[in-house]
Amino acid sequence: MLGRNEGAQGSPVPGLYNLRSTGIWKATGGIIAPGRLYRSDSPARLDAAGAAALGALGIDLIIDLRSAEEVETASYELPGIQRTGIPVELLNPTAALTTEQTLGALYESFIDRYGPRIITALRTIARHDEGAVLVHCTAGKDRTGIVIALALLAVGTPRAEVIRDYAVTHANLKGAWTKMILESLLIDVTSLPNNVREIVNGSPAPILEALLDRLDLEHGGAVGYLRSHGFDDDDFNALRARLVTATAATSEGTS
Repeated sequence: MLGRNEGAQGSPVPGLYNLRSTGIWKATGGIIAPGRLYRSDSPARLDAAGAAALGALGIDLIIDLRSAEEVETASYELPGIQRTGIPVELLNPTAALTTEQTLGALYESFIDRYGPRIITALRTIARHDEGAVLVHCTAGKDRTGIVIALALLAVGTPRAEVIRDYAVTHANLKGAWTKMILESLLIDVTSLPNNVREIVNGSPAPILEALLDRLDLEHGGAVGYLRSHGFDDDDFNALRARLVTATAATSEGTS
């Protein structure tokens, strides 16, 4: 797993705070190949140098999970990179700072409401046979975190490793990213209730644990959840072929 804002060889992309490759977690039959699937916060703020650095990672397709309102507020075009929008509204941006909902409740709502769009995102990853794919939302935390978690679980990455990857996000977002977002909204972080602070930048492992426990109880696990929404054997095989390699392409460990 790569840490804060690191590319395939640890190369930062200026303007992104939560960028990382999914490699090289374990998977059925091998490891997740580094440099094929990335996750990040929104690249809408990238300047020319940031856009060039992103393209240098081999990314030529972006899956944008932001809602139509979020895209309208912060649209972007990056040279040489195709953007595919799969809009998901986890929480209306205008309500996010006053909501009484918890992060866990939002995650449950996401899997209940957006199964077909999750499937579309995973199929888009699986069927892309050129360069690397980047998945993002606004923070690269919740919608992105769940889609990436399900992609990894679908190809046999152990749950503990999936949760560890998810939990890295808080360290990436706290500080400069959170300050930038809240200052743009003229909000003082100390004035926010605890549930909203967690929604803004939190990625506590128990939240994803609880969501996966629910999938275990109701669907027999993440694979069962995906199958219940139409992800079939061909889809699983295509995703494995896209993400998994039998031999390590780097000496980096999985810790």
